Amino acid sequence: MEPIQQTFLASRARDPRRSGTSRGGQTRAALRRLVRAEHQVIACFTAGMERIADVELRADVGRMRADLERHVLELSEIMRLLGERPPGMRLDLRGRVLRRWTSLAARRGDGAVIHALRARVRRLDRRYDRALAWDLPLEAGANLLTNQLDLRRHRQQLRNAQPQGA
Repeated sequence: MEPIQQTFLASRARDPRRSGTSRGGQTRAALRRLVRAEHQVIACFTAGMERIADVELRADVGRMRADLERHVLELSEIMRLLGERPPGMRLDLRGRVLRRWTSLAARRGDGAVIHALRARVRRLDRRYDRALAWDLPLEAGANLLTNQLDLRRHRQQLRNAQPQGA
């Protein structure tokens, strides 16, 4: 994040009347859920990468996972500036189930893994749609929009992915 953005967000975080939310606690909790959802998708991408046979496709999925990890870092920084402690990488039950579901899909081949990952990204994209309706500081909203554009690019890449032998 740019220093100007950090200064602006920090000033909003210090002044509760200008926190960027009319329901500050709810927004911070929603940001926490968004970060957890990103963690779940990262776990699915990791499980999928371990099982993809096509080397080029595995590299593409790795680049997508790196983008998701960057999203988590950026969202975590926003949470800190708003006075909230970001959640750790520990997966909840849902995250473990989704990771296992992706691993099981891999038994049917690379195409099934791509389908599973596309479903995860689509669901996360919907979460970002809802998140953009929150009353956040301008920079935080811009960050969410940038992350969502990344997700939509990933969805298109996964849609166009052709595993070898498919």
